[in-house]
Formats: sequence, C-alpha cells, structure tokens
Amino acid sequence: MHYETLNVKFEAIGSIAQFKSYELECLSDYVDILKPLSISLDKLQDDQNCYYGQLIPTL
Repeated sequence: MHYETLNVKFEAIGSIAQFKSYELECLSDYVDILKPLSISLDKLQDDQNCYYGQLIPTL
C-alpha cells in the first residue's frame, strides 16, 4: 500500500494534519505485522468452510 499518498489526499481535502515519515513507516510496519493475523482470523471465522482440522495449522 502506498502510505505516502495519504499526505497528498489530506492536502486535497484541506486538512492541516500531515503524517511524518517515521509515522508512515510505523504504519507500514504495523500493517505488515498484523496482516497474517488478520487473514488467519478471517479463515477461522468463516461460517461455512472452517473445520477443526484447520485450527492448529492456522494458529
């Protein structure tokens, strides 16, 4: 994802707030770390295609 475009979009809507480079880097790292966890939770919460045989390998 291109987090650098957030500041451009904030400028376009007239927002005063801007992200600093280290904040954008932190946001990018946060997404990279939590993305696999989010995908795993989505698989485990599936109502129709989730089986006990998927629980341990997913965790």
